[in-house]
Amino acid sequence: MKNLFPRLGILAVLLFQGLENVRAESAAALFARGDLPAYKTALDTWLDATERAATGADAAARWPKLAATPGYLHTLMQAELLRVTGTENVAKVMATPNGRAFLSTFMADPAWLELYLASGPVPENTPDGLATLRDIWLADRTPDAAKYHHLATAVALVFNTDPQKRRLRDVTSRDRHPLTPVARYTFFKESHKAGKLKGLFDKLATWELRWVVGAPVENAALAWLQEHVNVPLAEFDGVCWIPRYRGVNDFGNTVQGPLFYPARSQLNWAEDTAAHGGVCGALSTFGAFNAMAHGVPATTKGQPGHCAHAIRLAPGDWKPCFGGPDGGAAFHFGPDTFAYVWMADDAYGATEAMRRSMQLAWRARRTNARADFAAALAAQPLNWLVWQDYLARCLADPTCGAEDWKNISDAILAGLGKHPRPMCDLLAQFDEKKLWPALTPAEKLAFFLKVHEIIAANQRPGWSPWEMPRDVLAKQLKALGDADKDGKFFGQALGAYVRQGHEFFIGKLIDWGTEKLAKSRSGREQFFAAITAALGESGGTGDDKIRRKVLASAIRATEEARSIAGFQMLSDAAKKFAAPEGKLKFETPRGRLVSADGLLYLSGFDGYDPPINHRGVLTEDGGLFHCQPAKDDKDGHAWVVVQLRDECLLSALALGNRVSNQQRCKSLRISTSTDEKTWKPLTEISDFKQQCKLDVSDKAVRARWVKIENTTPQSDAFHLRNVCIYGEPVRL
Repeated sequence: MKNLFPRLGILAVLLFQGLENVRAESAAALFARGDLPAYKTALDTWLDATERAATGADAAARWPKLAATPGYLHTLMQAELLRVTGTENVAKVMATPNGRAFLSTFMADPAWLELYLASGPVPENTPDGLATLRDIWLADRTPDAAKYHHLATAVALVFNTDPQKRRLRDVTSRDRHPLTPVARYTFFKESHKAGKLKGLFDKLATWELRWVVGAPVENAALAWLQEHVNVPLAEFDGVCWIPRYRGVNDFGNTVQGPLFYPARSQLNWAEDTAAHGGVCGALSTFGAFNAMAHGVPATTKGQPGHCAHAIRLAPGDWKPCFGGPDGGAAFHFGPDTFAYVWMADDAYGATEAMRRSMQLAWRARRTNARADFAAALAAQPLNWLVWQDYLARCLADPTCGAEDWKNISDAILAGLGKHPRPMCDLLAQFDEKKLWPALTPAEKLAFFLKVHEIIAANQRPGWSPWEMPRDVLAKQLKALGDADKDGKFFGQALGAYVRQGHEFFIGKLIDWGTEKLAKSRSGREQFFAAITAALGESGGTGDDKIRRKVLASAIRATEEARSIAGFQMLSDAAKKFAAPEGKLKFETPRGRLVSADGLLYLSGFDGYDPPINHRGVLTEDGGLFHCQPAKDDKDGHAWVVVQLRDECLLSALALGNRVSNQQRCKSLRISTSTDEKTWKPLTEISDFKQQCKLDVSDKAVRARWVKIENTTPQSDAFHLRNVCIYGEPVRL
């Protein structure tokens, strides 16, 4: 009987532990004749008996005893393999030539089982993952095959789980042969033995190798990169520039058409791209594939209108290349965003914590007990796959009540505080229906603000792991309802980002406020009050950089909203940051300076415009604006409009130019309007130098809006120091 188990490959522990009502001999016989459902029942029976025998107050207390029980973890992994694959699918592999021999070896090897089951997403309800491992096992019967089990496992996992399996199945070589997992495994094993891979390859675990072996390109292309691109690891980010950036080839064919790569059938992909170039997608893919060809984890990253890539130079160190850092990762362990790549790195990089979490998860999937899932997540709160199982279990359980959901949300906030995108994605699965109705108005306010504080605190140098989704705040405000009658919550949320100095998210929230609040008359007061409140919470002088940025963004928002009150209020707050430039040097014209208490707005913003200096432009002390033509302007002219507080009878205008701008601002067209729709020509200036004064007291010009347009031919910018308008308000 002792010779039967090595031959069959099932747990030798069954010889010693015994089963309730099932003898070890019968379990071996069940496996031997391929009765896998009955075999799984035998394993479960033993596991049940062992778990009942373990004592302890809760799952966490019982676990050390279970884990220390001889054979328990090995049996647990066998049961999990049968569960996740499906006994019918395992039977299909067993029925293939050499399938039984492979499964006997694989299931008897706890280390190999763990590589397969604990290295990220596993092929579910399909024989393909095990079939791939069988093919590699058959192809490599060399003495050092066990040394490469982690490589074989990574290939089996990547080739049979989304998103890579879809792409890898479409890869063919020049002679139209499809790429096979065995060929990819062989390529990397031989490359390693030949010393063609970077040294860090030797330290990569199975989960890390998933970012190496999954390049959806023929092996010949990877071999070409190994041979022709040999640069130090520190220079890998520049490899993408080896191909030429070009959208049209030598024959005039665009990259969007089928003829851009005329030699595709003669050259491998990498050689073809190096020869013919391409746009961002081709160049980033070239850079990513080069890293992978040399045994370095990498992934391309899709962005709006662009494709970038990232290379993993060390654990947790993903270097953004060709733009970024944000984007959707071509390979990931969760939803398609780089935030989940970052989280996977943190999660699986904590090797022992993730290992224990997965072991507890296998038990939880057997018992379907909420306490067991919670124990698995307590061991590693970043285990995204287990969170999905746990939340599905809780959502299906009518006994999961308000306190349970509060505890779950607290665990998410505490466990994923450094990963706000996944944190919010988890909360979104239940918060509106299960959590928020159970909170008092005060608890809602506190919870929502805590979410923003966690997001604001998440600042990893070089990375903004997600863009603040605009619906997060909108959902919260809707849920608050009457609890936020005074509209203070937006300011409190913005204050969290100001306190943390998170410039990216400050801009996102101000953009949201500009769009959702400042454009309506009723929302402007709330919006500008929120800005003021947020700045009031920002603290001491060390926050000046952030205060300046907030005020600059907010002033632009007031201009877009045409809110004179907001423009004046926030310009007051920004006064200490403003830089007066260009005091008018001639006698002040007749009339009151009516522009000083108005606002200005521009045709198009550019990176050189300082909004905190805009109000100075409307005064004799001077300021500065810097703009470009509007994107939809058919004439291609840049312009500035001054909006007066009231309709006025104009008496004079005084304009001050910037010395450096005189060649780009020689011709001006000035128009006026009383309704901001119909514009009446006032005058044209053909030789504008440093300053000019226009007396219009005899023209009876009534206006509330004055537009100055730069009509200088081929001018690419427009910036003035003074636009002073004089007159008297019209009493209507």
